[in-house]
Amino acid sequence: MIRDPELPRAKARVYTLLEHWHRKISIAAQPQRGATMTSPAFRILTSLVLSSAWLLAQTTSTEVLGTISDSSGAIVPGAKVTLVRTQTGEKRTIVSDTNGNYSFPLIEIGDYTVSVEMQGFKSQTTTGVHVEYQQKARVNVQLDVGRATERIEVVATGVELRTDDASLGSTIDHTRVVELPILNRNFASLVVLTPGVQFGTRMGLSPLSTASSFFPGATQVSANGQRDANQRVTLDRVIASEPLVNTVYFNPSIDAIEEVKVHTGSYSAEYGMNNGANVQIALKFGTNEFHGALFEFLRNDGVDARDYFLNFQVPPAPPL
Repeated sequence: MIRDPELPRAKARVYTLLEHWHRKISIAAQPQRGATMTSPAFRILTSLVLSSAWLLAQTTSTEVLGTISDSSGAIVPGAKVTLVRTQTGEKRTIVSDTNGNYSFPLIEIGDYTVSVEMQGFKSQTTTGVHVEYQQKARVNVQLDVGRATERIEVVATGVELRTDDASLGSTIDHTRVVELPILNRNFASLVVLTPGVQFGTRMGLSPLSTASSFFPGATQVSANGQRDANQRVTLDRVIASEPLVNTVYFNPSIDAIEEVKVHTGSYSAEYGMNNGANVQIALKFGTNEFHGALFEFLRNDGVDARDYFLNFQVPPAPPL
C-alpha cells in the first residue's frame, strides 16, 4: 500500500491534540498519579482516531485501470499486469479478474508503463501513460495470439477520452506550473486558467492581496458564478481552507507544486461539502534524482513601465 506523504505530519498533530485532551480529562476525573498516554483507554481512543484519519486521507481516484481482451474481443481473465512508475522504478503487479478487468488505485501522478503477460499470447507493453492528479487513466489492452516471448510495444499518444469521470474542470500540469509567469507567486493565478474561474472578492478580484487589504493574504476563487466562500481547497488531500468562509491563508511555494486540479462542476460525491470551485493542489514527490530550485522575487515600481495616461503631456525625449 502506498502511504500518503502527509500522513506522518497528520499523525503527529493528532497525537498532540489527543495528549492535550487526555490531560484535561485526567485532571477533571482526578486519576491516580502516574497516568500516562499508555493507559488502555487512551490507546483505544488513539487507534480509533488515527484509523479514521487514515481512511479520510486515502482516495482511489488517482489510478490506472483497464480491460484485457484478445483480438476477437473476448475477455482474458488471469492475465499478469505490471505497472512501473518511470520516475522511481516502483513496480506493482496484479492479475486481471474474471471479467478481464484490472485496477491500480492509490498511485502517484506521473508517467507509467503497463505490461501484460498471458500464456498463449504475445506480451504487450504500453509506455508513456501519463496520469494526472485524481485521474482515472484507462489503458485497455488487446492481446494477440503468439508466444509469450514475443513482445509488442505500444506508445500512448493523443488526448484520452475520459469515460470513467464526468466532472468538469481542468488540470494545470507541471510544465505550466514551472514555465508560466505567476503574478505575486500565488497559486490562484494558476487556478484562473480554468474556464469559468476568476479571482474571488475577498482577494480583491486580483492576486495582489497585500497587508492593507480587507482580507490580507487571502486566496479565494469563484467558479461558474458560485460564491467564492463556497470553494474547497485541499493540499495533498488535506483541507487547507479555514472553516468560516473557506479562505486559504497558506499559499505553498510555486516551486513545491507538482499539479493543480480544478473541478468546476459535476464532480464526484467524494468532493462533497462545498458546491463551488474544488481546487486540489498536489505537491512534488520524490524521485531517484536529486533536484531543487532557486529563485529571486522582486516587485517594485523601479522597473515598471511608465503608464501612457500619466505621461502623455510630457514632451517626448530627444532621439538618441
